[in-house]
Amino acid sequence: YTLNKKTGNYNTTDGYFESYDIYNSDEDGITYRLTYVYEVDNKKYYVSTDYGTSYIPAENSVREFVYCRRCISDY
Repeated sequence: YTLNKKTGNYNTTDGYFESYDIYNSDEDGITYRLTYVYEVDNKKYYVSTDYGTSYIPAENSVREFVYCRRCISDY
C-alpha cells in the first residue's frame, strides 16, 4: 500500500534503446551517453543518460520507464 501511495500518479511503459554518442574519451577509454525512446499517447519522448557508460546495449533493447501522465500532458 505504501509503495502504491507513493507511485500512484505514475505509469510505466517500455522504452527502447535508440542510439549513443561519446560522453567522454581519455587515456582510460571511451564512455557513452545512451538515448532511449518511449511513446505515450502516440507521442515519442527521448531520454538520454546523464552519465557515461562503457556498455552499449543491443539495438532496440527494452527498458522500463516510469512517467507521470499529468506531467507530460503539460508539454
